[in-house]
Formats: sequence, structure tokens, C-alpha cells
Amino acid sequence: MAECGTWSAYCAGCHCLRCDEAQYQYKTRYRFDLARGLTRQVENGPVTEHLKKLHEEGWSDEQIAASCGVSLPTVTAHRLGLHPRIQRTIADQLLSATPTPGNVSATSKVRGLGSTRRARALVAIGHSLNTLTRETRLARSTVGRVTSGCSSWIAAETAQVVAETYERMSGTLGASDRSRAYAQRNGWAPPLAWDDIDDPNEVPDFGEEVPAYVANVENYKELARIQGYSQEAAAARLGISLSQLKWQIAHYNKKNAA
Repeated sequence: MAECGTWSAYCAGCHCLRCDEAQYQYKTRYRFDLARGLTRQVENGPVTEHLKKLHEEGWSDEQIAASCGVSLPTVTAHRLGLHPRIQRTIADQLLSATPTPGNVSATSKVRGLGSTRRARALVAIGHSLNTLTRETRLARSTVGRVTSGCSSWIAAETAQVVAETYERMSGTLGASDRSRAYAQRNGWAPPLAWDDIDDPNEVPDFGEEVPAYVANVENYKELARIQGYSQEAAAARLGISLSQLKWQIAHYNKKNAA
């Protein structure tokens, strides 16, 4: 039953003073919108395309509905294109739907690719699995599965924890040379190699074919200029020690001064 004092209640047959006032306000807004050339309904095509794209990325109708506050049946109907037109307000909500591990049910499943890349990036800058286990407070077996990439789908709650840990630790160099060497052997990219770490089509940028010290120094300069990074923070993002970066800067300056 629609709530009294609303347009829906008026349409359902209630003609009390509050519902009559709601009907009057609705009609007034409707005439005002028509005078401005605005319609209450729009073509459903862009909405259907947006929902299909989210579905192809692995998001369920339930997760999309939770992220934008629209009912599940409405999401499903418009993803399938069952209606040629849609209310403008609902269209705006659906087009703004951007499900993330943080705004869907903690127990629902999300793609594990972004979490795997984040865990591997942290290993690439020297954080061991034991460190990641301690910092995430997840079971070591869970951290191992995420890092290995053997789980294509993981709990949204796990993905959120990994993302928060990555944001906190990606600017700090870890203490494990063994982890760095393991990541290098397996081609795991450090944080700086990613632009959009969640984009399944993105390929990590390891830099141009130039000497490693040149790439590191030029990346450091860019980090310092644009984001105000210190040498220590930049070294952590680059996956090298502070002493290595200082030596490379000195060597770079000497070469360019010659």
C-alpha cells in the first residue's frame, strides 16, 4: 500500500487532503517540466547498454541494485531491455550505478583480478605474505589464494580489505628481498606500473627500454614534482631501496653532467 500523502497513494484511490495536495504538486511539476521541454520518460537504450556492460564485468543484478538504490526487478527488466522507455529519475540512478566491493553485500562475490594485482604489487615492493596476512588480518590461506590468482571470484568483504591494505602500504617499501626477487621472476608489476589496476584490459607499464637507473630516476622526479613524494616514498613505489635510489640519482646526474 502506497504511503498516504503521495502521488502513488492518490493513484491508488486515496483522495484525502494530503493526497489531493500531492496530486496537485505532481501535476504542477509535470506542466512546468513540459514547458521547459523536459519529458518524464526517456529511451531505455543507454540504460540497457550500461547495465549489460556492468553484467559483462561480473556484477550481478543484486549488486547493481544495491549500489544505486533501485529495486532488483527494475534492474533486471531494464538490463534485458523489456521496456522501450524508462522514467528519467530511474534512468539517472541506473546510469550512475558503479558497484564496488565497498557498496555491495559483504558476502557477495566479486572478480578477484584487482585484488590479485594489488597483492602481487605489494609483494613486488618487498612485502611478504606473512606481512600481508598480518596487515589484512585475513587467513594466510586466503591471502595465498588471492595472491596466486587461483580464485577468479572472491568475497566482496575480502576484496575491500585487500584494497584498503593496498592503499595503506603501496607507498612503503617492504623488508623482504626474497619477496621482491620472487615477484620479479614471475613478472609481477609494482604499484607504479598500474594506471587502473582494476581494468582487466590494462597491461602494466614497466617503462621504456632504457637503463633501469634512468627509468627509476625519471619516475622519481615525476613523483616528486606532481605528488610531492620524498625519495623514501618514491623508492617504495619503485620497488627499490632508498640507498639504491640515491646511488642511481647520483649516477644519473653524473652521466648528464658529462
